[in-house]
Amino acid sequence: ENTSFVDFEYSIKVVTPHPDFTLISDEQGSLPVGKTTVINFSFTPKYQATAESMIELQISEFNSAPK
Repeated sequence: ENTSFVDFEYSIKVVTPHPDFTLISDEQGSLPVGKTTVINFSFTPKYQATAESMIELQISEFNSAPK
């Protein structure tokens, strides 16, 4: 949720991909003041095992660091 007084732009980067995970949401967008956004992934396991993928979320906030 954007609780600031300005709109934010964001981008999503898949740092460590895994074939069982698919990013469904747009890789970038904007978040207007007072609004929320949802980031959706699809998980379709092919085997009964642990699967891991890492994403990086960057926002246009001053001095922000990837989360």
